[in-house]
Amino acid sequence: MRNLLTASIVLALLFAFSLPVFACGEGEECEGGICVEDVKFKLAGNFQTLLLLKAEDLDKVNTGPIDQFKMGRARLFLKGTVLPEKFYFVTQVELGYYNQPLLDFKFIYAGLPMNTYFTFGRFKPNFTYYMPRSTAKLDFANYPLLVQHFGMNWQMGAQTTTNLGILKLNLGVFNGQDIPNNFTDNNKYKDFLVRTDFMYPLGPGKLDLAGYGWFGTGTGEVMEVNPDTTEVEEIPYVSTGGVEQFANSRFGFTAAYTFGPMNVRAEYVASTDEQFKNPTGAVIEDFSRSSYYFQAGYKFMQEKMEALVRYEMYDQDTDVDKTEKTWLTLGLNYYLHEWKTMLYLNYIMRDAGDDYEPELTDYKAGKNDMILLQAQMAF
Repeated sequence: MRNLLTASIVLALLFAFSLPVFACGEGEECEGGICVEDVKFKLAGNFQTLLLLKAEDLDKVNTGPIDQFKMGRARLFLKGTVLPEKFYFVTQVELGYYNQPLLDFKFIYAGLPMNTYFTFGRFKPNFTYYMPRSTAKLDFANYPLLVQHFGMNWQMGAQTTTNLGILKLNLGVFNGQDIPNNFTDNNKYKDFLVRTDFMYPLGPGKLDLAGYGWFGTGTGEVMEVNPDTTEVEEIPYVSTGGVEQFANSRFGFTAAYTFGPMNVRAEYVASTDEQFKNPTGAVIEDFSRSSYYFQAGYKFMQEKMEALVRYEMYDQDTDVDKTEKTWLTLGLNYYLHEWKTMLYLNYIMRDAGDDYEPELTDYKAGKNDMILLQAQMAF
């Protein structure tokens, strides 16, 4: 019923505005920042289906082979102009089984000096390489472990983007609690974002460097949630155990180089969590986590095909041995019509330390490998 209502609202908006609709790339407004244009109304979408083959389930109860064919993302992306060259709105809705139909609803003011945009509402902060990039332009079928565990997803807040050509700066303030997918700003604590991007032609290609930090505070529970319904691993909730206040700092950097049909990229994020009680502020527990990945891709057959490889690691406690897991993913993409109509084929080899998660069965060579086949249509 909720999905039907959402679809009805979208259709009603189309008829109510009675304005021409232009096809566009679902992610062009979010590629590494903000891109706005004076159009009355614009519609885009991204639809994905996923076939999952898994050798052995991680859950001790379900130890047999698992085959799944499921609907992935089904999203509509709308944007328009309130005041030409000044004020814009952007919204994104999920029509599939995702439990939050409204994903983005933000306003963008472009009238500030030094080519600065001001964004406020609900949206993905510019933290990590993949956020807020479009899900239609993922190079693999799923996000890397780094994004699954450290991506902040949708937040309520405000962010500035200053574009100085080869240099770009983001500053943001968001709802406290460090909880992804916030809908409200409901406490006195705030999370702060700082990011700098450097983009420069180097030799035959282009070099992209980015550094970012997230400084969070809050009360209650710290939680990690699965950033999207197409993720292949379910991320458990992590609780502070009832402490009154916590602080979280996350730092990361990205380095990417693209030259012709070849692209390489590396990303690293480290996190320090401190849990303490008021009013003394004495730290009762702190721990550190980290994650990184390296990947490379090469396009061939007139860029109709792309072969990729990604190696990644996530360590849930850097002070304890055997708490890390590693994935090696081999990918093959077939572009029927650029990235808008394409097929992903991924083979994921997964391994983990014996003490990674005691409630799960130990990773065994070949027993937790996965094959993903995903079809995508975007416009």
